[in-house]
Amino acid sequence: MKRKATLCGVTFFLISLATLSAQEDDFPRLLGPYLGQKTPGMTAEMFAPGLISTELHDDAAPAFSPDGKEVYFRIVYKIDGRYYGTIFCSREQTGVWSKPVVASFSGRIFNGVVAFSTDGKRIYTTVNTATDGSFNMDLAVAERIGDTWSDSKILAALNTEFNELNVFETADGVLHWSSERRRNDPTPKFYKSHRLGTTFAERKEIAAFPDSALLSAIAHDGSYALFAMRTEHRGHDLFVSFRKANGTWGGPINLGPKVNSERMEKSATLSPDGKYIFFVSSREHEGANPRKRWHSPLFEGNEPIFRADIYWVDARILDDMKRSAQHK
Repeated sequence: MKRKATLCGVTFFLISLATLSAQEDDFPRLLGPYLGQKTPGMTAEMFAPGLISTELHDDAAPAFSPDGKEVYFRIVYKIDGRYYGTIFCSREQTGVWSKPVVASFSGRIFNGVVAFSTDGKRIYTTVNTATDGSFNMDLAVAERIGDTWSDSKILAALNTEFNELNVFETADGVLHWSSERRRNDPTPKFYKSHRLGTTFAERKEIAAFPDSALLSAIAHDGSYALFAMRTEHRGHDLFVSFRKANGTWGGPINLGPKVNSERMEKSATLSPDGKYIFFVSSREHEGANPRKRWHSPLFEGNEPIFRADIYWVDARILDDMKRSAQHK
């Protein structure tokens, strides 16, 4: 049987003591929920500067385990003209968060988003299965085995011939995801599939959202959906749609200037308790991107790409929008 790596182990190579830099010596002592970060209010704030939001390209919002003790996040980087997307993880151990390391099911490959199942026993991600330098992102899952994860397994029965994106699971065990025929597809597709133990029912297309809407997340109870959508004079903004009593979805509501900027907002996720919304933004902010406060040899020789950071906001920002939608 193939030996399993530790939960947050490095599978691509081992990090030796000789490779540790002074950055690692400076890694802060992080205590408390959400890497010890002060929680946001009703205006979006950068999440974990120097830890998850860094001078590198942070292109997928973090996924926290249901118990809040683990966080997984992706960093995109380019070396010799080729893009990689590696998932890193950090764990809260005896009250202190560990320095991020490569997740055992990732490495110098191209992973997309990452999401926990609602019971914490599986991690869903997307992985590039193309071998010719192009992209073909497919759904994959890793199973928790004690303190370890299995290797990720492609969910062949669910994947389309196109790129699968933004996978997540709701409390009723239904997997949801988006699919694009090409980058910035003006009419992306949405699918769902019921989890049946360790297998899944046949995928079904969801026909519920406007053209150009790229589904990002659905509330754990299925009461609302967050998605990115092109605007007339801007890039992509985040929108919310609330599920009606008859099961249909209401019209899109822009999350407004406390969340959206003049730049791109996309790839939203929710905290396990539903209290906070995480998302990716390429907005301008004071100063340069915060310097990364931990080291990984994977990034040596990386080439600059456009910046994108992780932001978060209190989910109560949706309350007034929900009340307004209920009266329409």
